[in-house]
Amino acid sequence: MKATVCKKIMQMVAKSWRTHKSDLTRNFINKGLDATVKHTYILKEDWAVFVKLKDSEEAKAASEKYKKLRERNLHDHCLGIAGYDRKATK
Repeated sequence: MKATVCKKIMQMVAKSWRTHKSDLTRNFINKGLDATVKHTYILKEDWAVFVKLKDSEEAKAASEKYKKLRERNLHDHCLGIAGYDRKATK
């Protein structure tokens, strides 16, 4: 049981970390703002390294690649509480 709980906690931490990095990129880097003003726990040196990483050509190429993949998703993947069987009849 302890291993299962630890695994779930680590999954939540990993998801939160990815979301936080995405929010920093979207809300600060893309707008040309400094996140160290609002988020005082981020060191200036660490912020500079993060900005350099996200502004690299490799990061921009990966971003474009995944944007094109997202464009291919035409339908919402959520079935809601009805499930597949009841949605198929609609």
